[in-house]
This record gives sequence, C-alpha cells and structure tokens, in this order.
Amino acid sequence: MKIKTIELIEIKLPLVHFFETSFGRTYERRIILTRVEDDASNEGWGEVTCGETPSYCEEWTDSAWVTIEKILAPMVIGREIKTASLAWDLMKKVRGNRMAKAAVETACWDLEAKKLNLPLWKHLGGINKEIACGVSIAAFAIRFPRTRFIKSQTCEAVSTSFPMTIGARIFSIVTHAASVHSSQYEGVSPHVTSPQPSLPAPSSTHVKIIRRS
Repeated sequence: MKIKTIELIEIKLPLVHFFETSFGRTYERRIILTRVEDDASNEGWGEVTCGETPSYCEEWTDSAWVTIEKILAPMVIGREIKTASLAWDLMKKVRGNRMAKAAVETACWDLEAKKLNLPLWKHLGGINKEIACGVSIAAFAIRFPRTRFIKSQTCEAVSTSFPMTIGARIFSIVTHAASVHSSQYEGVSPHVTSPQPSLPAPSSTHVKIIRRS
C-alpha cells in the first residue's frame, strides 16, 4: 500500500442541543476529517477527535490541522507499507500528537479494510456486535426532562459508567446526583467532576481542504 494523497477537510457540526461538561458548553463541533488515497485510487477515511480548544488535553483542532499538514502528511505520502499497522511507525519520530497521528492511521486502516472487502471493526479483530461504553452528562440533566430522557435511554441501553459533570452554580447537588444514580440506574457507576475554567468558543466559519501529492 502506497499513500499518494492525504486530504484534510474541516466541517462544522451544529449540535441540536449544547453539550456541557466541566470545561463549559459546546454548541458546535469543528471536526477534521482525513481522507487518504493510494496509488490505485482506493480511499480511506479517518477523524481527528480532539476538541476545539486545548482544555481537555494539549491537542486541539487547529494544532492537529497544522501538525498533519506540515509534519505527519509528508512522513506518510509516497511511502510504501505492507499493512496499515505500520502507518504509525512512519510518524514515530514526532512526540505526542496522538489524535493527529490516529486520524492518519485510522484512514489507512479504513482503506485497507475496503480493499479486503471487510467492515473495519472486523478487520481490526472485533468479535462483539455491541460493546459497553459510558456517557458524560452534565448535572443540569437532573433538572430538565428533555435531557433526563436522553440520560435514561442512553444509560439503560449501553452505559456501565456514568460521568456526571457538576457546574459551578449547582455543585451543591452532588449528593443528590449520587442518590439519583443509585435509585434509578442499578449497575451504573457515577463519576462526578468538579468545575474547570472554560475557554471561549472559536468563531471560525470556514471549511478548509488541502491535497498533497
């Protein structure tokens, strides 16, 4: 497999309802998609999963864009690899930036899976059709029926952990939050986080596309 092109696409995804954590509220996601193409015109897609600001971790949307465009893409384009599992090794000289690297690597895995005519989860060795996962829900969910509905549907269906973010103004309800969990969601473990300072949301409205060959 020889990667000929890496394309970056930034999309804006307005949320139907804001998502709130201890870092603040998110009303719109800025997401970078990665598209790789090999010398036989096969393509694969990946995604940069970091946030819009470096509040959760040091990586963020704009830093990941520059890292892939200026550093990681030139390390991968034009290189021959026998399997997608070796894509990460091409970028190992770069420290950290795991989410940016993963966006390139997962696109290579997707490309390889398509060439083998396999679903990506099966190509990666997956055997389960369903997996346990968690859900992060801010404490305001306890007060508003709309979010409570989302909480109950999600937790009963898939969740085995229940991170609950408590905003600064309602931090005193932490005890009540734990009691709500224990009485309504048997087998679901709450994890309460304290308030953190939030950063202003980016105002960028553009869509950026790059192609390298």
